[in-house]
Amino acid sequence: MAEARRQGKRLVFTNGCFDLLHSGHVRYLAGARALGDLLAVGLNSDASVRRLKGPLRPFVPQQERAEVLAALASVDYVVLFEEASPARLIAALRPEVYAKGGDYARRALPERPLVEAYGGQVVLLPEAEGRSTTALAERVAARLGGERARERFLAAWRRQRGEFARMAGSRPEVEAGPAARALLAEESELFRVLGREGGAQEPAGLAPAGGETSGTGIEALLAALRAWDERLEAALERLPAGAWLAGGGGADGGPGGEAGAAVRLRRTDLAGRLEALLLRRERLLGLLEAAGGRRPATPPGSGDARSARPSPGPSR
Repeated sequence: MAEARRQGKRLVFTNGCFDLLHSGHVRYLAGARALGDLLAVGLNSDASVRRLKGPLRPFVPQQERAEVLAALASVDYVVLFEEASPARLIAALRPEVYAKGGDYARRALPERPLVEAYGGQVVLLPEAEGRSTTALAERVAARLGGERARERFLAAWRRQRGEFARMAGSRPEVEAGPAARALLAEESELFRVLGREGGAQEPAGLAPAGGETSGTGIEALLAALRAWDERLEAALERLPAGAWLAGGGGADGGPGGEAGAAVRLRRTDLAGRLEALLLRRERLLGLLEAAGGRRPATPPGSGDARSARPSPGPSR
């Protein structure tokens, strides 16, 4: 890249998760490449995607996402980054053009001041209507049914349970305390929802919905959270497969007509709430890790995205 820049070639930079690459991505990257002579793509790492999209993402590991991107004729370089923002990469590369999707026409682009400060140009490219990784994943999930969605959710849930357990015993008083209390309140309220719908009984002697515990330290909060987790997981396992899909119902033998619409609405709300709960748990683990804890290494072959993390650098 350095030699190309010395030759005066115009560098375009863009970034994203590029999970489940589709035609919208391909058209977007071709449009970005047309703005200059070289296109460098900042690719969110697996850990970064989890923080942005939730613990069920990415669907495709970072090494494979980088390989697919690098194979496109429009892409000259692929660089992995761990942060939520590509600001560090932009500051290092100083591209003449920073390209992003047209959705930023409706919201602020955080990197705009950085780019414009050194004389760079920000270009917003048009969106591809109806094409997104989320829409694609929803179509696939609808065809495969809720059983696999349930298995994927519970696998992520159990991984988080294991990490909470292994991080216990070494947590200082840290800012994760309020996050743990909020999460505990959310889990206790969700258990009550499951109890109303599926007959789950609230366990006695645990923290109420307000999140109060017998102690204020993070260890006491984590102990209460682990107790909730065990019982909540058992209640989740009893949910019918259709409850794990947004818009579920009908396909798994649920009622039709007006009653069916009510079931679908309830299941849609529940599926979204469960995914939001996983994301909140993942962020709490991140806070604990940042406060001095270390997440355990994922055993090779476990399928978790952390097991494959190449060193950032040009991929092509």
